[in-house]
Amino acid sequence: MNVYALKEDLAAQIHIILDIYETIHISFEYPNTQFGDLAIPCFQFAKILKKSPQEISKILQDNLSHIDYIQDINIVGAYLNLRFKSSYIIEHIISDKLSELPTRDKKKIALEFASPNTNKPLHLGHIRNIAIGEALYNILTSQGHQVIKTEVINDRGIAVAKMMLIYDKFHKDEMPDIKSDHYAGNLYIEFEHKSQDNPKLIDEAQEILAKWENGDQYWYDIWLKLRNWVIEGQKQTYQKLGTYFDEHVYESDIYKQGKDIVQYGLKRGIFKQHPTDGYIYADLESYNLPNKILLRSQGTALYITQDLALLKYRLSKQSKCHNADNLIYITDFSQNLQFQQLFAIANQLGIKQDGLYHIGYGLFRLPEGKMSSRKGTIVNADPLIQEIEDKVREIYFTDTQLEATEVNRRIDIIARASYIYYILAISTKKDIVFDINSSISLTGKTGPYILYTYARLRSILNKSGIIPEYTLEAEYNSVEHNIIIKLAKFSEIRDQSAKEYDPAYIAHYLYELAEMINSYYHTHQILKETDINLKNNKLYLLERVNTVIRTGLKLLTIQTLDEM
Repeated sequence: MNVYALKEDLAAQIHIILDIYETIHISFEYPNTQFGDLAIPCFQFAKILKKSPQEISKILQDNLSHIDYIQDINIVGAYLNLRFKSSYIIEHIISDKLSELPTRDKKKIALEFASPNTNKPLHLGHIRNIAIGEALYNILTSQGHQVIKTEVINDRGIAVAKMMLIYDKFHKDEMPDIKSDHYAGNLYIEFEHKSQDNPKLIDEAQEILAKWENGDQYWYDIWLKLRNWVIEGQKQTYQKLGTYFDEHVYESDIYKQGKDIVQYGLKRGIFKQHPTDGYIYADLESYNLPNKILLRSQGTALYITQDLALLKYRLSKQSKCHNADNLIYITDFSQNLQFQQLFAIANQLGIKQDGLYHIGYGLFRLPEGKMSSRKGTIVNADPLIQEIEDKVREIYFTDTQLEATEVNRRIDIIARASYIYYILAISTKKDIVFDINSSISLTGKTGPYILYTYARLRSILNKSGIIPEYTLEAEYNSVEHNIIIKLAKFSEIRDQSAKEYDPAYIAHYLYELAEMINSYYHTHQILKETDINLKNNKLYLLERVNTVIRTGLKLLTIQTLDEM
């Protein structure tokens, strides 16, 4: 059984008691814990029954009190508040598999994330992108959906041409003397600096892009060399971030198909060509969106061009995303309009009518301010992760007797928990100012704090020397009862994260649970408890909390440590 089944049982009984057999969804709310565990807002029935919420509350109170899992009922205004029996909840819900979920239609879902450019290394924004993508993969997979992780490698375009130009003009035949993706990123920054003094470089880069798109072998060879260097460097960062993809699509392989799609739409009157400037565009006025250029006047493609080709490819049998019910794009919020336009154009072409979603997350910056790859103020992922690991080593492992390999393992887990939790604990809809020192702290809403809580509970359980099992011979007190109810809500929280595509619900829940259990074991001398049944139940509660913490952190791609 789970909390969903309990609510369904309550709803069924309410339908009978109030004699309301019309199709009506009965809603429940969670009240302040001083009033109860679950509240029934009775004003939802007032119009149907033509009675006041207070009258309805009294009717329900008189008729629900006999239910075996209800401890007591009280009325507060228009709300009927139920308090459940601790023994019932822990025996029928908490003791069940935490992975149990309500019956729902299983879907095939494609998640597109990461999707880097091949003119620079992965940066701070990519860390957030990948953290969201991997967490959603775990959350959706845990619900039984078939999830495909896919990315597009943006390996062409004007930014890449700028990098190629600088390499050919000033670094020809040079080999990287640093990590290869960082080497390429420096070329791009060098272009931006040099073009300020020599604006003609911008025109040269455009010429290189046109030549490459026309199949010029000289520029193709330079492009391939630099592209492969960047991809190799980015793969190393992927490994550090713990990400992989089921499918990679290269923009260079599909952008021409995008041009064909645009020409197809133009011939059939779906798209238009500007009478004087010559570019081809989609008229999106009927969608209340700005018009979108699809091909430049000189015939070169834009991101939207390749996005159309990419979408069509992913719907084809050649793609692992074929027959996906939902295709979800994860990018920063600045691309919201781009994806609204893409989905509208896909509708115009009849490529796909529904199931397309865009998760636009907020900006990610350090306290120093907004990043810019053009200005060279981008915060790259590799040095940031290294700085976090160095600080973790300095704070937690300066005086240790552990073997070096074990120290490195723990540093990797704690550092990862620091930045991943810090990122995911903030809703995808909000901006993040990333504070390294705050992220690695053992106090506050942090990954290390939750890791420490897990390790502390593990220590208490190990010291007890027993494998705790729930017993009906002893009851739980009010503090323990609230922890039990919190545990019972876990599946709902996970469901909410999946429904809203936001891992922050799980992250916030884990912090609240850790706060509750920390306060509990600090005020209760569990190992000194003399009543064997009480001690067993208290230890069983700790074991259940640790199971939820471990399960929740795993969904967020964070490992636990038995010892910090």
